[in-house]
Amino acid sequence: MTLLTEIYYLNVALVMFNTEMVTLTYYICFTFCTLLTCMFLYQDLKMSVTKIVTIMFGFFIICTSIFTHQM
Repeated sequence: MTLLTEIYYLNVALVMFNTEMVTLTYYICFTFCTLLTCMFLYQDLKMSVTKIVTIMFGFFIICTSIFTHQM
């Protein structure tokens, strides 16, 4: 059911917006959800603040590089 919902809304977004913007947003949301899920799954929330900031900075770099690449 969730796959059908995801594909439906992905198609709606592709009709309404540019393909590059939809792909960019989809990739960033997928990466964010993957990082968040891995943190909960492997109980990485007990990490030090330095490691958490490093992961967040890495995610920021990924988002920034994708945005600049699309422009």
